[in-house]
Parts: sequence; C-alpha cells; structure tokens
Amino acid sequence: MSGVLAIALLAVPDALSGPAPVSTDAVLAFAEVHAPRLRAADRQSEAAAARVATGDRWPEPQATVRVAAMPIETRNGPAWSTVGIGQRFPWLDALSARRDSLTADADVARAERNLISLTVQVEALAALHRLAASRAEAAINDEMRAIADRVLRTAEERLAVADARSDVIRAQVEVARLETVSIDLEDVALTRQAELNVAIGRDPLAPIGPLAPTVHDPVADLDTLLTVAGDHPALVRQDARVASARARLRETGVLGRPGLSIGVDYTVIGEPAGMAVDPGRDALGFHVGIELPLWNGAVYDAEQRSAAAAVEAERATRDATRDAVARQVVEQVSRADTALRRLRLYRGTALPLAEQDLELALAAYATGRAGFERVLDAERTREQFAVAAVRAAADFAVARAMLARAVGQPLVPPTSSAGEME
Repeated sequence: MSGVLAIALLAVPDALSGPAPVSTDAVLAFAEVHAPRLRAADRQSEAAAARVATGDRWPEPQATVRVAAMPIETRNGPAWSTVGIGQRFPWLDALSARRDSLTADADVARAERNLISLTVQVEALAALHRLAASRAEAAINDEMRAIADRVLRTAEERLAVADARSDVIRAQVEVARLETVSIDLEDVALTRQAELNVAIGRDPLAPIGPLAPTVHDPVADLDTLLTVAGDHPALVRQDARVASARARLRETGVLGRPGLSIGVDYTVIGEPAGMAVDPGRDALGFHVGIELPLWNGAVYDAEQRSAAAAVEAERATRDATRDAVARQVVEQVSRADTALRRLRLYRGTALPLAEQDLELALAAYATGRAGFERVLDAERTREQFAVAAVRAAADFAVARAMLARAVGQPLVPPTSSAGEME
C-alpha cells in the first residue's frame, strides 16, 4: 500500500521536477505553501487571531425562578412564585486589558510563524546547496574518470614499446577507485535530494530537476546587518510577549474591586381570600447585587505580584534575545566571510594551478618525460582542489543562509544563468 502511495505522489508533477533549472526562489515558494510546519503555524496564527474577539465577552445574564412550596401570604394575596433575570457587569478596563492581552498573543503567534518560516527557508536553502554540492562533486568525478581513462590508454600504448605493466595496473586501480567514488556520490545525492524534499514538504522520493547556479555575492557590512537585525522576528515576538504580560498585569488591577449586578424580579400573587376576582396585584421589583471582596485579598495581591514579575521577566528575556541576535549576526558574518575567502582562494588560485599542473603532467607522461607517479599525484591534487572548491561554495551558501536566520530576513542571492562566480 505504501508503495502505491509513493508512486501516486511521484506521479504528481510540479515546477521542481521539470527540465527547467530549479531556482532558490522556486524552492522557497514551494516550501511557503507546502511545508507542514508552516501550514501548522498558519493555522495556529489564525486561531490566535480569532481568539481576540473573545476579549469582549460579557458574562451571560442569569435567569432565576423561585417557587414556594407553600404560598407566602401577603396583604395583597398569596405569593406563589418569583421569576427574575439579572446581569453582572464587568469592569470595562478589565475587558480592554483582556482584549489587549489576546491581541498581543496573536502578535506572538504571527511572529512565531515568521520565525518558523525563516527556519524552513534556511533549512531548505542549506539542503539545496548540499544537493548542488553533491551533484557538482559527481560531475567532477566524471571528469576525473575521463582523465583516468585517458591515462590508462596512454599507459597501454606505452606497454607496447616499454615495460609499463605496473603503470597499466595502477591506472586500472585509479579507474576502479573513481568508479567506487561515483557509486558513493550517487547515494549521497539521493540522500541530499530526500533531505531537501522533506524540508519543503515534498515526498522524499520526488525527483528534482537541474539546479540553477547561484551567484556568490559577498554579504553586507556588519553595521548594516546589525541594523536590519533590529527587526528580527524573535525580537518582534518578545516585544509582543512583553505587551501581553503588561496587559495581564492590567487585568489583575481589577482584582479586589467589588462586583456589580442588577436584575428585575416578577412575583406572581394569587387571589386574596374572600375575593372572587383577581385584583391584579402581581409585584414587579428590582434588585442590585454587590460582590464584596472580603476573603481573597492576599490571593489578589499574590496574583498582581506574579503578573508584575512576569512583565520584568519578559523584558529581561527581550534584552537577552537582543544580545543573542547580535552575537549570532557577528558569528555568521565572520563565518560567511571566511567561507567566501576560502572559495576565492580555491577558484582563483589553487584550482587553476592544479589544472595547469595536471595538463603538464599528462603531456610529459605521454612523451615519456615523466613517470606515472607524477601523473597520479597531479590527478589527485586536481581532484582534491576541485572538490574543495565545490564544498567551499556550499559552505559559503549555507553560511549565508545561516546569516539570514541570524539577521531575521532572507538574504537569498539572485539566480543567474551566468552561473558561478569567476
């Protein structure tokens, strides 16, 4: 049954499985709609917004019926029953505080949703860049396999004119090693693809088309990022929590006040003895009730002290959150800058030199001016730096995504067919 479900899910096409290059914008747009955590956060935010209207709730009126087991004799006649209705009146400032508290709770839920959205974006971007890196490593491995096949052919040609059996065997071993690496990379790519699919709310086995290359632009300066981080969703959420705590403190201000209720009573009076006709003397009265706060003064004081302490705790948490956000921005800027410098070093210096050295080694080996050891060392060096450059690019992209979470706003670079940074 699970296999049938997987096939059915895979049969549903979307923009991420087509032949067109998949951009970061497309991945994030898909996650915004389909990620389960975001859908849950949306519903929770809607629920909190709907609860705001409950802050205006008044106590319901109370209807009473009192029936005498025996009629109560009055001068107007026997009183059989009394029907009444009463209304307790809330303090209007308590209603206002309650509504403000619920409004702040809705703001908290909204900020929480934005935080979850940011987390989903960061996880999706990190998974996307890791998938891109695994595919790029597979492409590098294909290039190295082609070079190894070329070296093997050269060694076989030399075998015809010299004793190069050892070179042929070692070249065959190198080809086999690269075949093994290719198998491992296929497994890694499938794992990375499943990681990305799960992060954005797709079936783990759903295919993902070719990935659009990313422009690796440097990040903004630290002062600018710290200014932007002042609107971090975590700070917005904490501001809302402070507002909610203040509103609850205002709610406790009405504790200990007398309560007021007003009502109307209608008493049914029967015929006086000796009268043949009902004189119509039914009684209509009013009553006023006052709730006296006599017994719970200490309890009310404790609730007010608790609410006041909660306000101070939320304020302190806000300060701690502000400091944590600033620290994370500084850390992630440093990490991104380091990754970008490493990427530029590999792509601008180390990898081009390794490629030149490999070409020289291949040419020298083909003409008998260099041994197989020289070629193998140049191959491995070129492979090492090519893979290191790919991983440095992924590290920078992931660091940039982590910086986005630290700042609190997306820092997604534009996708471009121009491709990778030179």
